[in-house]
Amino acid sequence: MGKSGNARSNGRRKGDEDDKGLSGIFSENVDEKNLSKAGMNALAVIYCNLGNLKRQDGQSFAEAQDAYKKSLDIGGENAAVYNNLALLYISANRFEDAERMLDHALKLQPHFECALSNQLKLRALVQQGNGHSGGDDRIDGIDVHEGDGNGVETDDEFID
Repeated sequence: MGKSGNARSNGRRKGDEDDKGLSGIFSENVDEKNLSKAGMNALAVIYCNLGNLKRQDGQSFAEAQDAYKKSLDIGGENAAVYNNLALLYISANRFEDAERMLDHALKLQPHFECALSNQLKLRALVQQGNGHSGGDDRIDGIDVHEGDGNGVETDDEFID
C-alpha cells in the first residue's frame, strides 16, 4: 500500500485514534511498565537531589533524611543514596551511622569510588577525633563527595 491518502504506516487511518490517551500513543513503541518504572526512578533521583540540597543547606537534618528515605522507598536500593545518607550522618557527628551507610553502599556496589573515598576519609576523621557541623562539602578540612542518585559521582569534595 502506498503512502497516499489518509493511511498511516501502521495501517490505521488518521481518524481512527483510540481513547487511551498518552498510553495509547506510546503503547506501540514503549512498554508501559518500563515507562512507569522510568518515572519512578526519575522521582527517586529527584528525592535524592532534594536530600542533597537539604543536607548542603545544613538547616534541616530531618527533611534531608526523609528525602533520602523516600528516594530509597521509591527507587529501591541505591549505593549513591546510602553514600549521601552517610554524608548527612557525618554532618551530624553520627559517625557509626555514617559507617553503616557507607558499608551498605559498598555492599551494593563494591567499586563505588565515592563511597570508598568517603569511607577512607571518615575513618581518618574518626582517628583524628574531629567532629563536624554544618552542611558544606568539607568536613574539618577533608573534602567529601556525593552521588547524584544514579550512582554517578559529582565533582564535590566528599562525594554525594
